[in-house]
Amino acid sequence: MKCSICSEVPQFICLCNYSTFCQDHLGPHMNDQTDHKPEKLYVTLDDLKHEKLKIVASLRLQDINKSKNEVYLLANTLIQKIENAYKKALDELNNLSRFYSTLLSLDKSSKSLELEAQKILATTMILKVSTPDISLSLEEGFNRNLVTYVKKTQEDELRRREYQSSYINRISNKQEKEIRSKELESKKNQAINRNKKLKNDVRETNSWSLLDKTEYMESLKIEVYQDAFSYTGTYKFPIFEIKFSDDTKFCFICKIYSGSFK
Repeated sequence: MKCSICSEVPQFICLCNYSTFCQDHLGPHMNDQTDHKPEKLYVTLDDLKHEKLKIVASLRLQDINKSKNEVYLLANTLIQKIENAYKKALDELNNLSRFYSTLLSLDKSSKSLELEAQKILATTMILKVSTPDISLSLEEGFNRNLVTYVKKTQEDELRRREYQSSYINRISNKQEKEIRSKELESKKNQAINRNKKLKNDVRETNSWSLLDKTEYMESLKIEVYQDAFSYTGTYKFPIFEIKFSDDTKFCFICKIYSGSFK
């Protein structure tokens, strides 16, 4: 665990938003107008209790994220319903507005308009935009008391054990990957060291006498070399020098040698 502001070990937790702070950063946090409730961190949890808390906290975080998604979907549904109701009411009022605007501009009438005119002259129009009491339904949907705590059930314990088993498997797989990674790194380093040693050996081998290098090449029993240069091979060519490249990838068999090699 680290301080919410820096990488120092936290010494305090503030219950206003459950942020942790070191000694230096608690003061600046306390300067704003929030209702702060700082407490000193001093109790160390035993390993077993800590692991159980981590498992329960992980499960509850899953439930919280699920509820956050449900709240989001509910809000979107309500917003969509409000937008639809608004559009329907506005369309009705716009249509009514067009009707009376048309009456203003006409100097002639039709049979239907004449009937409407008689109705208009005989009535009083009352427009009332009522505010629906949706506060109760909103409270029921979003529930001011979102969280309640009840006694654990057998189903809760079963779920915790299943998650604990999965959690342990994930930890084991992670540890296996770390071990495998270390093994691969070790093999890589061993290969690098072998190559360094081989290169050093090659540099030393290049200083051998031609006779020693010829006998060395014979001992390797390389088919191409034996066919072309070996005393027992099909084709025999004279050898004036043998040199090995520093990267150990190439061997140079020289039929003509000037006395230098790079």
